[in-house]
Parts: sequence; structure tokens; C-alpha cells
Amino acid sequence: MVNIDLEIKGVKAEIEGDNFILEAEEPLKVLSSAVFNGGLKKAYTIINHQVKEESFIVRPRVYLKNLVKRLHLKEPVIGLMTGVKMSNLRFSFKSFNDVNLYVFLTAGLSYPANAGDEINLEGNLEKTSTINIIALIDARLTDSCLVNSVKTLTEAKTYQLKALDIRSKFSNKVATGTTSDAIALACTNKGKIIEYAGSATPLGKNLANACKEALKEAILAQNKIKSDRSILERLKERGIELKDLVDAGLELYHPKGEIKREEFESELMKALEDYNVSSLILAGLRLDEDLEENLIPNLKNDPLSLVSDESLGWALSNYLAGTWGVYNFLYYDRNKPQRIKKMGSFTDDVLLALIAGTLSKIRLRRFD
Repeated sequence: MVNIDLEIKGVKAEIEGDNFILEAEEPLKVLSSAVFNGGLKKAYTIINHQVKEESFIVRPRVYLKNLVKRLHLKEPVIGLMTGVKMSNLRFSFKSFNDVNLYVFLTAGLSYPANAGDEINLEGNLEKTSTINIIALIDARLTDSCLVNSVKTLTEAKTYQLKALDIRSKFSNKVATGTTSDAIALACTNKGKIIEYAGSATPLGKNLANACKEALKEAILAQNKIKSDRSILERLKERGIELKDLVDAGLELYHPKGEIKREEFESELMKALEDYNVSSLILAGLRLDEDLEENLIPNLKNDPLSLVSDESLGWALSNYLAGTWGVYNFLYYDRNKPQRIKKMGSFTDDVLLALIAGTLSKIRLRRFD
């Protein structure tokens, strides 16, 4: 059991096995999307329960009701579920104007998604982790302020996912959450009356910052995802594998068989460790996202007059192998393999330039 010392009287928090338990001496006012006792309720206890990956809960409310009885929790209870280990729960504390607040958070990214995606879980609901947020504020929040607080926490969650470049498993767009996120916003209903929790308010600012901090740490703990992860990982998250790049290069290179697969793959890996290479590739990825959202003024699709995509390719191939790299890139650009063609207007050129520059570098080294 792990006890978490809180700066809020009459409330205790602990991690016991597969459960995070928040318990108050007097009932909390809670607004939640919890699977068990969700809605606007009064409750003594909020629980976040880890379901084992191999388990499949057909009737979650009945399951949690039995769990509450088994753990002898003080009722009424608000119950959330996740596949995340409770040892990976993270929290952030903030204090302002004599008001203390906590955000407790677990973050599993089995199925990150962009709101509005076409979702197909393929029957794998038992493997679903989720982002569960439990916020506790030592103040008296109006009903509308509770709703306002949920909105602000959701905005903060979505911002942090974007800041970490978490991608939807279904569309490869920036994720706005997972397929089964839950939130429980609780206040002690004591002390100061607070009516607003938007971004311009002290409560909103502190809630948002606490959520961002806890989410970043929780994602690192559970999913081992860092903001400075490799460009290879960032490409993989977009459905682009190293194997795709190697296959495309070997398909393009002549004479066949002169460069071995292992040698080419090794050189690609070295190139991708260079932050100049990563920067140019990320520029291509970001430009394609902006193009898809119609954020590049006066540009639609990929017209013949578009040369900025090739310019990125020239820059990258020249950086890797000079003039020969550029010549190779221009030749390959006229003979793109299908696996490269299907990528975005800017992405295909920077990845083709990576391939051309790397192959040219290997060939030039043999001439020396």
C-alpha cells in the first residue's frame, strides 16, 4: 500500500494493489463520466481500478459494485476502470488563493484516437487502456463550474497529447484522447465559492497546468513515450516503418545487389540520428498535416507549380551527400516506388531524399 499525503483535510488517497482510492470523511460533490455512478453525484469514495489485460469485463457496473463490496469502501462510490498499472499513476498538486487542488492521472495509449475517427477495435476491448483523470479541489464549486472544470481539463489533456505528438491509431492524425477516456471532477464543497474555471481564471489555469504535468509523466511511466523520442519512432507512429524505406531504396538502386540490405539499413539509422535530418523530415510531416487541413495559403492538393516539397528534398539530399545526393534524388523523384508515392506531397520527397542521400553516401565512400 502507498499512502499519498494530501494538503486537503479530511481526504486521504492511497494506492492499494490494483486500485487508487480517494476517500473523504464528508461527501464530495462529483461530476464524472465514470462507468460506475457517473453523472452529478455526492460520494465518499472515488476509485480507479486496474483491470488485468487478460480480463474481459462484460458487465462493468456489476463488476465494480462487487469490487466496492469486496474492498469495504465507504459508499456512495464513483468507479473508473483502466488497463493501466496503478504504480504508473501520477499526480500534480497546485495551490492558489488558499485553494488546494490535485490532479491524479493514469494514461494508457492502447487506442489513441482523434475525435471523429472511424473506430474499429476489432473485438479487442479487453486490451484497452485509457486516460483517466481524477481532480480534487478544496473549494465549493457551483454546478456550472464543475462543467467548466471538466472542459478545461479536457482542453489541457488534448494539448498535452498534441505537444507529445501522440498519433491516432485509426487515422494517424494527432490524437485528442483515447477511445475510452474517463474523468471525475470532485470538490470538498467547503470554503470559497468558485463559479468559473475557464482558461482565464486562477482555477482553470492551475487545473490545466496540473493536468498537463501529470499526463506527461503518466504517459512516460506507462508507455515510455518521451517528447524527444527518435524520428524513427515518430515515423513508425505514422505507419512508416524502417523496412519500407529500406525496401524502397533497394528497389531504386542500380546495379542491383551492389549494396547489401544490412549496410543500407545501418546507414539509414545513422542518418536518422542526425538532428538536421530529423528537422527536415519533421518539416515535411508537419507541412503535409497543414496541407490536409488547408492551412497553407492558396495551396490545394499537389499542383505542378509546387516546388517547395522538392526544395526540402534538395536540402536533405545535398546535406547527406552533396551534388550526387541531389542528382540521385531528382532521378528517384521521377521513379517513385508505390510505397513512397502513397505518402503526402512533402513527406514522400523528404523520405525519398533520405534514401537518395544515404545511397549516394555509400557509393561515394566506395569511390574514395
